[in-house]
Amino acid sequence: MYLFSLVVFIGLTAMAMILAGRVWMFFDIPSLLLIFPPAIIFSVAATSWHDFKNSFGFIFKNQTDQPSNKYIKAKRSLSVMGNSAVLLGIFMTFLGWVAIANNLKAENFETSFGSAFAVSILTLIYGCGLKLVCYVSEMKIQSLSE
Repeated sequence: MYLFSLVVFIGLTAMAMILAGRVWMFFDIPSLLLIFPPAIIFSVAATSWHDFKNSFGFIFKNQTDQPSNKYIKAKRSLSVMGNSAVLLGIFMTFLGWVAIANNLKAENFETSFGSAFAVSILTLIYGCGLKLVCYVSEMKIQSLSE
């Protein structure tokens, strides 16, 4: 059911992107790189590489025969990753707004503000999306540990 929920989330997100117009306007490699790698690194730094890997093992293999402290550590790893993603998204969005404000001129406002603002918001979207997946993963691990 967990994989099904991920497929539904990705499918509905893709459908919303398609209905909004150009799908590629929702993808920005620098924005992705500002959210995903640091969130993973923060998760590993706050817990451990072992706990990070275990969290995915619990999710995809439905391991129910582990000591309770392993579930707690796996949930903590996902929590740190999700919370870091949201905070990184907010932080990077603010940085983007500062860059927009610093480079904004009256003569190029109409042509540059919209696209620059949209790209700055993508980091927040990516952070919230990763937080959503991490939250559902945490709840999956919690249900396995009960």
